[in-house]
Amino acid sequence: MEALTSSLNRNRVETEHEIVRTLMDCAEAVQHQNLNLAEALIKHLGSLAVSQTGAMRKVATYFAEALARRIYGLYPQKSLDSSFSDLLQMHFYETCPYLKFAHFTANQAILEAFAGKNQVHVIDFSINQGTQWPALMQALALRPGGPPSFRLTGIGPPQPDNTDALQQVGWKLAHLAETIHVEFEYRGFVASSLADLDASTLDIRPG
Repeated sequence: MEALTSSLNRNRVETEHEIVRTLMDCAEAVQHQNLNLAEALIKHLGSLAVSQTGAMRKVATYFAEALARRIYGLYPQKSLDSSFSDLLQMHFYETCPYLKFAHFTANQAILEAFAGKNQVHVIDFSINQGTQWPALMQALALRPGGPPSFRLTGIGPPQPDNTDALQQVGWKLAHLAETIHVEFEYRGFVASSLADLDASTLDIRPG
């Protein structure tokens, strides 16, 4: 038993060292704009991060996402595929309690601001995978007197592989809304910056 534990600990330490080396190599590749190498390293780093637990997993996932974002900015013509980006973001969200707490706090403020209202319209200027909104929708569904109608406008950057990530987010949230009986309306807009938007795009309605 002790031999097995020792072997597991040794493997864990070796993987942690490999993560650190891969992080350093990837950062150096990005710095020198060797983006083909950086892509390969960031994918390897993502697979290593998934195998970890605790603080090392959080750190590895955080830096993997940061480096991936850096690669996107430098190399939009041939960036990481959106499915791998989604995987990184989901692991980051699942292992980062601070982000979940921030979403919880923001949702509480939204619930208080719209108390007693029959219609709710939220504009998310950086929706990513929409991880903040299922919890809010579930809270609205449990509101005494019944849930309000919930309108969500999601805004995000163009995807390197031209996938319609915003639409996919909308489908997932619409499915949840149907399940929990919340009237739901969603619109997604691709925008590289706020300058690409205007008030008419956001469809602000009185009341």
